[in-house]
Amino acid sequence: GARKEIKDWKSFFYQWKSKIKKRAREQRQHISQTGGGGYICSELSETENRLMGLIGWAHVVGCRDVEEPGLPGSEMEAPQEVIIEQIVVENPELEIFEQEPLIEKAEIMPNSQTPSRPTISVSKTASRKKLVRTQRAQTQLQEAADLYASSTSEMATAVGGMAVAITKLAEGLSQVAIALSNINK
Repeated sequence: GARKEIKDWKSFFYQWKSKIKKRAREQRQHISQTGGGGYICSELSETENRLMGLIGWAHVVGCRDVEEPGLPGSEMEAPQEVIIEQIVVENPELEIFEQEPLIEKAEIMPNSQTPSRPTISVSKTASRKKLVRTQRAQTQLQEAADLYASSTSEMATAVGGMAVAITKLAEGLSQVAIALSNINK
């Protein structure tokens, strides 16, 4: 195998992680562009999927509530478009039904030219698409979160085990130092 310094291994893993994240992001974009539904990670190998489980899919999927400093938001919330309509009513006794579901205000104002024919000013907002997370995507997101939580827990247990081992090693080295000092006397 190749002999690498710590710096070389760090660089290798950094580049490898970046390539995997890029492939996962491109695959997700391809699926969303074609209307293919939930994210399926079939193009990543098992090892790459495990790595994505460790570093978290949130980096690929994205968190709407988190903004990265220095980067402009990819989706800025557009201001709601206000549409104003003027409707002239011939008979003020008739009920007026609006086709659009979002009416913010409607008021009757007398028309300055003909006082017998009132004008209705209607202001409404343009409809917006709601993002609905599919059950499959929700399940995959939950699985990724569970995998991340369990791997974090396993790492914490491993770090605890290493701390115990280091403590025992320090105690052993201390006893060796005492024994060596007794020999030299």
